[in-house]
Amino acid sequence: MEKLLFEGYDTLGIGNKIELPKIAEILRSPMFTRADVDDFYRHGGEFNQWLLNQVPITHEYNNICVTVDLKCLTPQTVAMRTTDWHCDGSMGCPYYSFDEKFHILIGYTDLVTEFLAEPAILEADDSVKDLDHYEFRRYIEENKHRIENFKAREIPQDTFVTFNSRHLHRVPDAPSKPCFRFSMIVRESNFDQSNPLEKARGKHSEVWLKNRDVSAINLEHIERGIVLRALNML
Repeated sequence: MEKLLFEGYDTLGIGNKIELPKIAEILRSPMFTRADVDDFYRHGGEFNQWLLNQVPITHEYNNICVTVDLKCLTPQTVAMRTTDWHCDGSMGCPYYSFDEKFHILIGYTDLVTEFLAEPAILEADDSVKDLDHYEFRRYIEENKHRIENFKAREIPQDTFVTFNSRHLHRVPDAPSKPCFRFSMIVRESNFDQSNPLEKARGKHSEVWLKNRDVSAINLEHIERGIVLRALNML
């Protein structure tokens, strides 16, 4: 048997609250997916540069990449492809990605990321080491009832929170009313997970239809401004 030791909320690194600007400035800023930190700083614009400077980067790892995203959610849409509990990490089974650290900030939203409130142990088959990201996520969802005192706790908004591959977390279900959701995730890793700049820099964000693996363009930067889409997905 393999004992999976999940860390609780108290082992998260909780930073100081950051005074974010009005949402209009965020709307004007470019979005990126796993951009190399140097590319991000050169091409991210004034706000993104300023926010990156607030991240408690340790510089203990070989690579740093940045994802920054803004969505406009409705009760019919969710922020991520899945709302399942999961771990982040680059290894086949993300739990074993010990050479990585993550910093996340969430803002402007009613939909805040949740982490496991208390440390937990889950006894698993040895074969869990061979699971990929999707399989491990499903394994956790199907076996979380075996974890005692399985409770969620929201992280504070407008604050960088540092975690590792042993921290279970999830993005909750669709909001009860329309809201924005801004996120920045900085990954420090000994694995190179960054995208080339032309792929990393995106002109739109995506949302997913609740309870279906169907996505749509949500917030799109165009030449003369910003377009909000997918607000009434059926």
